[in-house]
Amino acid sequence: MREGYSLRMDETPLPMHARRRELGEASRQHILDVAVRLMSERGFEGTAMSALCKETGLPASSIYWHFGSKDGLLEAVMERGGEQFFTSFPDPGDAAEPADKLRRFVRSTGAWLLEESRNGQFLQLQLRFRLSRRAPLAEKFAAKADAGMQKSIEYVRAWIAYAYASEGEEVAQRLAAETAHFAVAMLDGVFIMVYDDDRVDAVEMIDDAAEALVSRVESRLAAIKPAATE
Repeated sequence: MREGYSLRMDETPLPMHARRRELGEASRQHILDVAVRLMSERGFEGTAMSALCKETGLPASSIYWHFGSKDGLLEAVMERGGEQFFTSFPDPGDAAEPADKLRRFVRSTGAWLLEESRNGQFLQLQLRFRLSRRAPLAEKFAAKADAGMQKSIEYVRAWIAYAYASEGEEVAQRLAAETAHFAVAMLDGVFIMVYDDDRVDAVEMIDDAAEALVSRVESRLAAIKPAATE
């Protein structure tokens, strides 16, 4: 050891097998990052292995070593994307009035989808499979995308019920059940319209979506409340 130099505990070299595992996981995550971007832009069929190799800087053998096949890569993309997507929804904060809570939810969710590229790429890939079911592979992964959509509906339903909890549990739950599908369809539509398109004012579009959802929910609330009190 050189004079004046001491090895700190945090500088202890990793064992060779641990270092290889660390590098292997970093390589795997890099491949997944590139794959979700390319597949969301070009579709699965339009994403050639040569393009994956070029963008990752890795040989095809490395991709096959990690995932077995291109189908295996897609499955890993969908699994990782789902885990990250559904555990990282933003906290929109709170507000006094139910309608304001709902507005904050739509605005924060819309911004989260558009500002965090990984979330937008995963949603775009999900939408591709939900809209294309012709090939056996599309059918297989459309089922995964449908399951993801159902999770989105459940999340939005819970948020609407929370926003209108002051109306009582029965009314809030019914209101959420009757409007959650509309909310998800609207958010999907806004995403398709504004994603990666500088010609559209994303903030204005999201604000309009928030007002449209509030109008829909308040309209249903006005119809539900008299029936609930009879």
